[in-house]
Amino acid sequence: MLGLETALPVVVETMINSGALDWAGLVMRMATAPAHIARLADQGRRGVVGEPATFVLVDPTARAVVDRNASASLSRNNPWHGRALPDPVVATFWQGRATFRR
Repeated sequence: MLGLETALPVVVETMINSGALDWAGLVMRMATAPAHIARLADQGRRGVVGEPATFVLVDPTARAVVDRNASASLSRNNPWHGRALPDPVVATFWQGRATFRR
């Protein structure tokens, strides 16, 4: 989980906040392309009217300090421990149902 928990915050910090990538590029690289590679036709695509939505709701201004002890990973070796990073995920929805809410 360590890589998954910090992947979006690190990409937002290093790519979005530096101007090297925009949010559309992030979506392409972290959702659309992986779904295509994995052949998940119902993932990583634009919403379709009348179908349940799958999406992530973000707050691009939110930040938090990474705490290795609060991680879901059993590993405590975290290169980001103690560093303030973006904490953009407010909620996730899969097929119209909330799967995470901050």
